[in-house]
Amino acid sequence: MASDLRLLIHQLRCHQLTFWRNRRRALSALGLPVIFLVVFGAFTGRARLHRLGGLPFIDFYVPGIITYAAVVGCFTGTALALAFMRSEGIVKRLRTTPLPFWVFVAAEVGSALTVLAVATVVCLAVGLLFYGASLRPAALPGFLCALALGGCGLTALGIALSAAINRPEAGAQLVMVVLLPLLFISNVFFPVPNDKTVKTIGEAFPIWHLEAGLRIAFTQGGRTFPALGDLANLLVWALAGTAVAVRVVRRLAEPA
Repeated sequence: MASDLRLLIHQLRCHQLTFWRNRRRALSALGLPVIFLVVFGAFTGRARLHRLGGLPFIDFYVPGIITYAAVVGCFTGTALALAFMRSEGIVKRLRTTPLPFWVFVAAEVGSALTVLAVATVVCLAVGLLFYGASLRPAALPGFLCALALGGCGLTALGIALSAAINRPEAGAQLVMVVLLPLLFISNVFFPVPNDKTVKTIGEAFPIWHLEAGLRIAFTQGGRTFPALGDLANLLVWALAGTAVAVRVVRRLAEPA
């Protein structure tokens, strides 16, 4: 077990080096969320959302942009990375090495979650230091719980989606077709209008509930932990994504 743990740490380091040397991937996972936050924070100033009880815009955008970072880093990044490695024959070559395939996959998942942690810290720093966002320390455990559950679930769903991407160059378009509508109906970039149909569709997917779970930490007064319904939805999607991801990983690990 100690040998496997050392191997996992080594492989995680390799995945991280590969990630940060890929400027395009690093920009999309870390740079774009920060740019969006800076732009939205500068445009809204001290404006408030009266529909959400006078919540300052910046306290709405910080959890929304962190949710976006989770989607891009864990879901999109994982799906496209595995699809690329499969198309380039990297996965096939790994089958001929003594490296356990579970270590390779675990390192990819760990790398995605590490990037999410970095993006979260950077977004919180920008929101708190430059725009006066209000993070309640008492709600921090619930914030981290929702972030961890959402990040793991989105990573598992990314692994599952990678099986449907035959050509990486077309994978980005496929992912955006799936994501863009969900991002715009999940309170990520702006509050969703009071439309029952839109709300029903948005609440069926994990992005809505991840944003809602994170926003609790920026809402003054009230609960300090995400609603059980939000956590339950994230858990169900995480379990479903894991079940499909396990089948995908087993198929990738089979000898050619």
